[in-house]
Amino acid sequence: MRLRVLPDRTASAAENMATDLMLLEHATAPGALWFRHYGWSEPAFTFGVSQRRDSVREIAGPGPALVRRPTGGGVVSHLNDWTYMLIAPAGHPLAEARATQSYHAVHEVIAHSLCSLGVPARLVPCPRESCASESEEGAPGAEPRGPGVCFVQPEIYDVVRADDGRKIAGAAQKRTRAGILFQGSVDREACGDIDWAAFDRALLARLGLVCDAEIEACAFPEFDESLRRETVGRFSSEAWNARR
Repeated sequence: MRLRVLPDRTASAAENMATDLMLLEHATAPGALWFRHYGWSEPAFTFGVSQRRDSVREIAGPGPALVRRPTGGGVVSHLNDWTYMLIAPAGHPLAEARATQSYHAVHEVIAHSLCSLGVPARLVPCPRESCASESEEGAPGAEPRGPGVCFVQPEIYDVVRADDGRKIAGAAQKRTRAGILFQGSVDREACGDIDWAAFDRALLARLGLVCDAEIEACAFPEFDESLRRETVGRFSSEAWNARR
């Protein structure tokens, strides 16, 4: 198994969402996971695939771009976060596990990496035994009932500070026949003054161990230009972003 690490990129919100989805739908292959960290070229908030944009605008205010993610979850501010994406192919344990189990596994990697840099991170525990058998709809990263705001109300297996309970990291998932897509965000402010390059290295080392995969730096796949334009256009469109 290979953990293919893509170069860092900074792009618009629509381009970032389009790239993640294209990697899931057109670049997933047996024996390889994809990972990337990316930045934002504009002030932006993203929101879950089933949320209403009008409610999100009330939270974000009039300035930032609002783009609907392909994954679930709540409203995420990308004004000061460390954003990552992970794809595991069908057949990999992360892709075959229940949503709560895969969420737990990825966030344990985040918490372990933060702890190695002195951030007192831990996971929000499951309050009852039945969490292990939660449905996709009841799992972390699934759609909140209202316009849930990431980093405000921690959910099961989110990453929080052990000293004051402040939420540090959350994520959302999309599962298809090709595999599973994680889109995750780490609140920089909640982590304090840490070396983010060191965090990146620690995260990849731990992720390689957990996924039983050899880390491999690689270039982005060559996507057909018409596919790229179509996918970016979808995430830029009113039809996508205001559909609910």
